[in-house]
This record gives sequence, structure tokens and C-alpha cells, in this order.
Amino acid sequence: PTLIISGDKDRVTPPAMSEYLHQNIAESEWHRFARSVHMPFVSEDTECAMRLKTFWQKFSISKLSHYV
Repeated sequence: PTLIISGDKDRVTPPAMSEYLHQNIAESEWHRFARSVHMPFVSEDTECAMRLKTFWQKFSISKLSHYV
């Protein structure tokens, strides 16, 4: 499982690059932060933490075992 996070205003890693990753990584999820630039985990830390927690909660150890 892969969670891709990006800022809509990122000039270092433009959203198009994150979109490419999302389209080419099976079962990935992509969340765009509208107000963020390169590091949404800093500029929108609370929202980013909530997204990570929600993503992690979808997977238990038993669900992850088929990825290994």
C-alpha cells in the first residue's frame, strides 16, 4: 500500500509527478493539499497526520502479509 501526498503549489515536485506515481503504483492513494507547497506535512501538519492515520488504519498486519 502506498499513500502519495503532495501540495498543489509544489514547484519542486509538481502535482503531475505525484499523479504519475498514483497512476503507476497499484492500489495507491493520492491526497493533494490545496494550500501546500513542497512539504504538506509541515504546512498542514494536522490534516496530514489525520490522512496518515486514516490510511494506516485501513491495514492490519494480516492484510499486509499478502504484500510481503
